[in-house]
Amino acid sequence: MKMRLKPLRGKVYDSAWGFIQFIEPVRGSRGLCRVLMKEKIEEVDVDGIRLPIIDTKDYEKIADEKYHGD
Repeated sequence: MKMRLKPLRGKVYDSAWGFIQFIEPVRGSRGLCRVLMKEKIEEVDVDGIRLPIIDTKDYEKIADEKYHGD
């Protein structure tokens, strides 16, 4: 089975808008997140971020980067 990883705070990702740094999900909204983009904080749709897709059997191999929430 394959799964899409959740974005990690502070990591830089490629997106539809160029390279962005993920900050946090927006509370109370579905799919919006705050990112640092071109030295400004913007709210964008998380679907625009190209997150890695991995096989679930490999998930335990990246334990140091698992998303633990806030």
